[in-house]
Amino acid sequence: MSQEEEEFVDDRGNKKKAKSKDVAWQYHPARMLIRDRFENGQIPLSYSDASGFGPRAVYDSLIPLGDPAMNGVKYNEEFTRHLRDLRMQVVGCSDRARDDEDAYKNFRMNHPTQKVDGRGRPRWQGSEAEALLKQDMDDGIHKQFDKPSLFYQSRPEYQKFQLDVFRGHIDQEKRLRNYYNYLEKQEAEEKKKMEKARKKVVEGK
Repeated sequence: MSQEEEEFVDDRGNKKKAKSKDVAWQYHPARMLIRDRFENGQIPLSYSDASGFGPRAVYDSLIPLGDPAMNGVKYNEEFTRHLRDLRMQVVGCSDRARDDEDAYKNFRMNHPTQKVDGRGRPRWQGSEAEALLKQDMDDGIHKQFDKPSLFYQSRPEYQKFQLDVFRGHIDQEKRLRNYYNYLEKQEAEEKKKMEKARKKVVEGK
């Protein structure tokens, strides 16, 4: 890849290359503006079927706002393709979220949580000990103990479980928090790229 090109992923998940002087659509402020308007209903998801509405009407509704995000964005085949891809992406996310919620509710209805596992031991998930461990780690209390065994002895709720089980959940919680920190860093990097793209469009550079 030359220095004049950067790679990005479009709304269909395809890898593309854009010249550095251009703003990749993935980070273009117009993309964020249109997606937000789809999600809050200002642009109907059925825009292509709505009476008196369509790609051109969507474009015309955005331009008079004077939003700098639309600087340099023209109504053409590329705009209508981006609009269509964003609609599909938003619809797909909504459908998946609804399906996941329905599936979870159905699973919980058919498989109510048991207080003990298959071995007759108390179940960690949903227990008071689980909630307390998360809170103690949020508050940094676990750092006051040199060994997990000492932390284990700090609450009677923890001692309802075997020490090795408790230790395993400490490690699991640490890994989960490290993963969340990683995601936050990734999100921060994405925001930097988006802000850089926004400035490039607004300043016309």
